[in-house]
Amino acid sequence: MPGTLGGRLGGMTLRTTQNILFCLCNSIYDVFCPVYRPCAMVVPDFELICEIMLVAEGFLDARLLARKFITLYSLCKELLSKQVEIFSVS
Repeated sequence: MPGTLGGRLGGMTLRTTQNILFCLCNSIYDVFCPVYRPCAMVVPDFELICEIMLVAEGFLDARLLARKFITLYSLCKELLSKQVEIFSVS
């Protein structure tokens, strides 16, 4: 196996690796594993976020406007291409 040195020691095989990064990653994982807990991720409610931003700016019909903005945004996301257009100015 490349990168390893092997030897026999009384019926046992002794292997050492030269992959220091693997050893460091395992030790870092062992240190941080008890600190961090698993968490669940959810999709943000863009309509509520938009409504709150519109209310903060002083719009009276913020709920209706937020629904229209999100409808417009979702239609643009579905219908427009993801290709990046590069315009050159001569």
